[in-house]
Amino acid sequence: MYNLVTYPNPILKQRCEPFDFEKPQVDLDLLLTDKKRVLEDEEGFGLAAPQVGVALRIFLINGATTNQYNDKKQFEPMVFINPTVTPVRDMKVVLPEGCLSFPAGDGSVDVERPLFVKVEAFDRHGKSFTIDCSDGFQQILDDEFVDESNRIILSRVIQHENDHLDGVTLLDRVKGISKEMFKRKLRKYRS
Repeated sequence: MYNLVTYPNPILKQRCEPFDFEKPQVDLDLLLTDKKRVLEDEEGFGLAAPQVGVALRIFLINGATTNQYNDKKQFEPMVFINPTVTPVRDMKVVLPEGCLSFPAGDGSVDVERPLFVKVEAFDRHGKSFTIDCSDGFQQILDDEFVDESNRIILSRVIQHENDHLDGVTLLDRVKGISKEMFKRKLRKYRS
């Protein structure tokens, strides 16, 4: 059973290996089932494999973020395996972010990121897909149009979760006085 890993666990700073569909390093179904449970229990937007102690290039995004439903019309997490993320426009924006692996009070800090990204990845069955968050793409499962505010959130969550796969934490993204304040919150939370 996989459980949430928190800072300062060293796996959070580790660059992850690609998942091998031909010779899986882990039982993918078990990993995804446990990640979905942790994501729901913690009420997060997304969850990367290193956040449950697995150094593989896999993350989930909460279905509520993407309007993705299963056949019971319940939100279903979207699976991203071996993603490649690229900025779509030069525009960057500073918005608050939190992280399940940094449980420090409200834990949100301002982070600058590209407004929109494009992601190419594989789903749990090894089928490739592409999402360009800068346009009103159609949902993969239910053809529902995704509005701009959800596309901005989705773009942020994709970037945040992909950072985990590269060993980049929220603490690495915070700058200046915000970084010192965040460190103090973490120390206070852990003591």
